[in-house]
Amino acid sequence: MTDAAPDFSSMSKSELVRALKARDRELEQRDRALQKRDRAIEKKEVRIALLEEQLRLLRTQQYGRRSEVSNDPQADLFNEAEVLVDATPEDTTTETITVTRQKPVKGRRPLPEDLPREVIEHDLTEAEKQCDCGCQKDRIGESVSERLEYIPARLYVERHVRYKYACRACEAGVRTAPVAPSLLPKSNAGPGLLAFIIIAKYQDSLPLYRLEQIFQRHGVDLPRNTLASWVIRASEAMTPVLERFESALQQSAVVLMDETPIQVNREPGREAHQKSQMWIRRGLSPPGRAGPSGHDITLFHYSPDRRSQTAAELLAGCTGALMTDGYAGYYEAARVHGLQHAQCWAHARRKFVEAEKALPKGRKSPFITGVLGQIRKLYAIERRMQSADPEQRLATRQTESVKVLERLKQLLEGKANQVPPKSGLGKAIAYALKHWPGLTVFTSNGAIPIDNNGAENGIRPFVVGRKNWLFADTPSGANASARWYSIIESAKAAGLEPYHYLRHLFARLPAAQTDDEIEWLMPWRVTESDLRPGAVT
Repeated sequence: MTDAAPDFSSMSKSELVRALKARDRELEQRDRALQKRDRAIEKKEVRIALLEEQLRLLRTQQYGRRSEVSNDPQADLFNEAEVLVDATPEDTTTETITVTRQKPVKGRRPLPEDLPREVIEHDLTEAEKQCDCGCQKDRIGESVSERLEYIPARLYVERHVRYKYACRACEAGVRTAPVAPSLLPKSNAGPGLLAFIIIAKYQDSLPLYRLEQIFQRHGVDLPRNTLASWVIRASEAMTPVLERFESALQQSAVVLMDETPIQVNREPGREAHQKSQMWIRRGLSPPGRAGPSGHDITLFHYSPDRRSQTAAELLAGCTGALMTDGYAGYYEAARVHGLQHAQCWAHARRKFVEAEKALPKGRKSPFITGVLGQIRKLYAIERRMQSADPEQRLATRQTESVKVLERLKQLLEGKANQVPPKSGLGKAIAYALKHWPGLTVFTSNGAIPIDNNGAENGIRPFVVGRKNWLFADTPSGANASARWYSIIESAKAAGLEPYHYLRHLFARLPAAQTDDEIEWLMPWRVTESDLRPGAVT
């Protein structure tokens, strides 16, 4: 192809026609080449823009604030339960929400009244009580100050002496006082020590080797393998408790479900680097309902896979609603059991927040601001109805939330074809529209929460602990972890202090023989007064 124009003056008519046609073909080829180049450049520019967006988001995740607060300063009150409602381009009316903030306590906070007090008296000497005038000074009052002290944990030996009796006349029928039942027979671990080990590992995220070092500082040698054996054996003794947890969860009005990876080094048929899963199910029931189903029940489950079949197995027996993120396996599990399946608005909102954070510095997106404003309205409604019963909440959602959702869907559908589908905003819109039926289910059932934060909050202690111990060595260890997280989180949901509840449970479960005796050890049956030292239950 050449840019030099041919000499048409010396050509015949037929030659001229052929030359012009050839020239046209040449120009068409050039035009197609230019269009192809322009498309390639445009494609590269889009690719560069997407990579720059991802880079900004990664930098924000690495170095920026960890919360999901958007760039809008008015959105700082969000925290997954907004009380601030912004006006949007489609809704110019401003709704005012009064925010009552608790004033910070000035000065030093008082020490808890229920802490034991050791009174130390400070008095003047006899000489100091003598006045310069020669009289004896009288006590007219006192000045009291308090300071907090700490006594390091101590280990002690609990010696059990069992007396023997026999008849001196016939020298027969020797009887010995019965041995106290123990959670771990033939072990020298007491209930308090076991409770401390479990709480230290699963609540305070201390690996066993650190616990071994702590005990060594106290002059006691408890190797890691001994501690690990106690943890696993004690978890197996929790079977009667967890069976009742399972039954209570199946009665729940709503089950929140989530999962997170866990690495198990020695798992048959799998490489050490392959990720397994720790699932969480959290059963919620309507506020004010009595009985076991009136409390939150949290159950963890270890599985080597993330298949929908596993999710379906964990939901067997459940008849309420299911709240999850957008993982396809949950759709199949809900279909198998005929469960009403709701989707999490926190997940949908998170994608718009990430799209906003990926914008170039200083740039605002009125569209994202409008979308987040509508979502904040949904959360403002939920916050206002937080203490309402399911029937009242449903009525409010039908009259208020549905209208907000209709405006929000119009926003999303109007923008869907105007942004690159692979951009952060494009993905956020596509996610919301794909899961829209599930995102609106909460407006048809007042017992369903607006998001899955209950499950995410429940699984957070496990994620924090995983950062310390990194992996489980064997499947039995992973199963033990699932059992202990289940009991600890359920105890916390019932308002119990985990260590005191575990000590109470470990001391009484071995002697519990009937179903009723075991039932009264459940977190929803135990009260704080039952856990006080010397309490008889």
